[in-house]
Amino acid sequence: MCVHLRVSTWVISMTEDENIEDEELQDQRAEFARMLSSVVDASLSNLSLLSTQAWHHMGIKPLPGIDVSEMDLEQAKIAIDLYEANLNIVLGRLEADIGKELKRELMNLQMNFLNKSGK
Repeated sequence: MCVHLRVSTWVISMTEDENIEDEELQDQRAEFARMLSSVVDASLSNLSLLSTQAWHHMGIKPLPGIDVSEMDLEQAKIAIDLYEANLNIVLGRLEADIGKELKRELMNLQMNFLNKSGK
């Protein structure tokens, strides 16, 4: 018997004879599956990605695992605008303290963008 587990676009196949993942890996997969089932949780992940991209493209923070940032203000602006649009959609569905933290991040992104672009 073969078991197939679909996570996003990846398919992981195991036979009964193979060792089942350790408990920690199973917990991580369950958490990932839970996140995929909640659009709000997925949007929080999206916000994090957009913020990381914006900081990178403003030349302020490198992407994780890369020691160099690149300056591309057009890409930074797109990331910030998408961050704001996504945040506005989910803001009313978040706990107040999380919403405040995300709004503060948006303000920091916008202020740094203005400084970098000279506007």
